[in-house]
Amino acid sequence: MEAHILKKFIDHRFSEIFDKIAEEYLPESQFQDAKGIITTVKPTVVIGLGGSGAKAVARLKWRIREFYRGPEFENERKSISFLVADTLSYDNIKKEDPDGAQLIYRVLSQDEYVYLGGFHISQ
Repeated sequence: MEAHILKKFIDHRFSEIFDKIAEEYLPESQFQDAKGIITTVKPTVVIGLGGSGAKAVARLKWRIREFYRGPEFENERKSISFLVADTLSYDNIKKEDPDGAQLIYRVLSQDEYVYLGGFHISQ
């Protein structure tokens, strides 16, 4: 099987499985903007890895919060979750990257940050 055909099959199958789960447990949210355009927001998880991933997720979360401002977009904001995984603890970000830490601390909560360091694989 050719690579592009296999990729298309995997994408379709994965999307089919996820959509089925999402429809059952996580309902879609629809809204109409000022121009009358109806948009459907499906539940989404945005994952960032490492320091650059943390900054990218923080920027994206800030932009989404700015785009979906106001009480009428509460469901849209709730349907998008953010998660960052890093080997640097949340409290130590400011020591490694003071500039990036300002954005991360302002936008991401500790609940959205997973610390993966601090252990030895051989123990």
